[in-house]
Amino acid sequence: MGIETGIDLGALIEAARLAEEIVGRSLPGKLSKAGVFNPRR
Repeated sequence: MGIETGIDLGALIEAARLAEEIVGRSLPGKLSKAGVFNPRR
């Protein structure tokens, strides 16, 4: 949609993966599993 949020999606995904590593189990969020969507134009 082209809306700037200021959120670093890659950093957010890495933080979720780190959180899973720290707690030692998979967390319910789906973004870290799906990754970043990069449409080809």
